[in-house]
Amino acid sequence: MDQSAFQSLLRSDAFPHPVSALQVRETHISRVLLTGDFVYKIKKPVNFGFLDFSTLEKRRHCCHEEIRLNRRTCPGIYLDVVAVVSRDGQLFLHGDGDVVDYAVKMRQFDADATLADWLAQPASVTPQSLLALGYRLAQFHADAAVATAESPWGTADAVLAPVLENFRQIEPLLKDERLRAQLDEIKRWSLEQAQVLRDLFTRRRQQGCVRELHGDLHAGNIAWIDQQWLPFDCIEFNPELRWIDTASDLAFLLMDLEFRGFRAQANRILNAYLEFNADYGLLALLDFYRVYRALVRAKVSILRRQQSGLAAEQAAALEQEFAGYLDYCVATRPPRPVFLAITTGISGSGKSTIARQVAEQSGAIQLRSDVTRKRLCGLQPLQPSTDVSGGIYTESISRRTFDQILQDAGTVLAAGFPVIVDATFLKRAHRQPFLALAQQRGVRAAILICAADHAELVRRIQARQSSGLDPSEADVTVMEQQALQQEALTENEAVVAIEAAKIRQGEDFLTLLQRNPDVKDRT
Repeated sequence: MDQSAFQSLLRSDAFPHPVSALQVRETHISRVLLTGDFVYKIKKPVNFGFLDFSTLEKRRHCCHEEIRLNRRTCPGIYLDVVAVVSRDGQLFLHGDGDVVDYAVKMRQFDADATLADWLAQPASVTPQSLLALGYRLAQFHADAAVATAESPWGTADAVLAPVLENFRQIEPLLKDERLRAQLDEIKRWSLEQAQVLRDLFTRRRQQGCVRELHGDLHAGNIAWIDQQWLPFDCIEFNPELRWIDTASDLAFLLMDLEFRGFRAQANRILNAYLEFNADYGLLALLDFYRVYRALVRAKVSILRRQQSGLAAEQAAALEQEFAGYLDYCVATRPPRPVFLAITTGISGSGKSTIARQVAEQSGAIQLRSDVTRKRLCGLQPLQPSTDVSGGIYTESISRRTFDQILQDAGTVLAAGFPVIVDATFLKRAHRQPFLALAQQRGVRAAILICAADHAELVRRIQARQSSGLDPSEADVTVMEQQALQQEALTENEAVVAIEAAKIRQGEDFLTLLQRNPDVKDRT
């Protein structure tokens, strides 16, 4: 449908329902009609190679794909595919006639309600809503179709191809020597990483980690709808861009948030995602995919900069944006400060709160014993354990929980990420293996001492239980039993201890950590 034909649809009688306010939005691939209650998206007859809407049949197919794919995350938004028909010399989105095109019909929602918009006022994005988003993304990935062994998706060569394409498309456009040198360094690192990770790409494909995902998961494609964050507008036009490793899909959102300056929010989503599915193996790929995703956005910026007719101010902004993405690529690569911290304290003493604060300050992965305990019993983080025979706070389950967390902590450290373990660690026998792991890996260790008076412990536990929004199910009885089991820190443990109260009062954890003895000082 050309522009003049599209203009003929701008009539209230072209629609099968009342039109309260007719507006038009346009992108490089679509024309969108907003009517008040419903939206109609019509694909332009374009062919960009990676995207082909050049024929009526191809546009019809992609409209149906858009509905199928986006209903996975937004079932109440993506409604139907409707024909654009011609009769009596006019076009309509209802009734009989000659079909001239197709449109995706959607329920209209606030166009300014995306996560990108809301982050302009970060206080409006609650930590609990980001936790729920992380869980939702993990569930979406878990439910998505898995690439078959016969498919071309997710092989090491398939992963590398778009990385190389980014560099091929960017390099001829760079005139600035500093930026060219920076891009050359990023390319060298990316190719080295692609070689190092080659076997891991293959292994994750064999493990079912390559799935039919979103493909364009940035903050502008997540909207606040029905009191929850919902991803929308996934890639329907090119299967290569959506049949990807779960790490690549997640990395796009994390990169986008970090680039915008919201590292704490990105960390919260990452930790929520990992709490839900325990895929700590993806961490080894995360830096590679974050750099790849940043270069995709950098490429878009520099290609837009090449367009004619740009105002000087707009051109300068695109140049700055491009340079910013290159700076991000350099800054996001390891090495990063790596440590292993554990908490100690009875239920209600603030372990999870302080662990979350430390994770957001440092980019650490938070391992929660309450979540791991439930996972070992076949439960999701917020799923109650009432149906577990004998309960989940037995000595046997506790032993298995600490064994599993130790294994997960080793995986996190091997991927080059710091880790903080949120557990009671009341007994020396539980603490020592983690301190030994830190020493074995050559990273700093810390024990965060958490405490509160009895009345405050009771208040916190009761508030937690009434909210239903915390994985912990330890009640006051469990807390009082724990108090009787708590073993004092040994002399060697005490030298790496940090009072959690200092962090709550505003002291920086990493600064406090640097005062602890280095590994060589403890050997």
